Amino acid sequence: MTEAVGSGAFVVPSSWKRFVLPRRGAAPSAPRPRAADVRAAEELLTAFDGDVRAALRHRLIAGDLAEAGHGYLEGGPAATPLGAAVVARGVGGALQWLRRDEPTAFADFWRARHGLAFAAAATVELAGFYLGSSPSEAAITRSVPDADANGFATRVAIRMAYHLRRAVVAAPPEEYAAVVAALGGSRGPSLSQQALVSVIAPDESAWADEICATVSVLGGRAPGVSAGRMVPQLR
Repeated sequence: MTEAVGSGAFVVPSSWKRFVLPRRGAAPSAPRPRAADVRAAEELLTAFDGDVRAALRHRLIAGDLAEAGHGYLEGGPAATPLGAAVVARGVGGALQWLRRDEPTAFADFWRARHGLAFAAAATVELAGFYLGSSPSEAAITRSVPDADANGFATRVAIRMAYHLRRAVVAAPPEEYAAVVAALGGSRGPSLSQQALVSVIAPDESAWADEICATVSVLGGRAPGVSAGRMVPQLR
């Protein structure tokens, strides 16, 4: 049942509100990082440290990705969102298929260790990697923009994005501005990554308008199932 107030007005029924994605100005307080996820991510980093370091030495990895990954493992100023995403992708590549959802724990781990802006940017960077269907595909490589939009790294990043969104839309102004700036730096050419940015920061209407215009030019056919499912939720 809808709840109407006046002529032509629509109010979201209270029973629906738990399904409505939050936006700034109408969001509850920001959820705290989940301690269980922070511990789970720490355990993944410890358990698969050797696998990640081996992946960073793989002959097919690009030099900038290897450098960023090593920088993140070393910590300090060298740790960047790109490096965090490289390491998370390395962990994901070492996991058996039934455990491929476990890297979603990195969203709260990054937020707890590096802040919300870092976590948001790292999530978008993660969606830019190719992750094959088996641990034998160890090389950490960038995906082909939109051609690999249905890749598992993108699907994991989507879940992380929806989780982080609840913290982003409730963030204080200064923290929100830092998130937007970080997302702007990670917003690459892939429509899937651009849509992911707008899932995390839905109130940046210019970004959402740009994506919707692109899809309109394509006749409504967003490249890849992942992007196609996200785009209708941006407005």
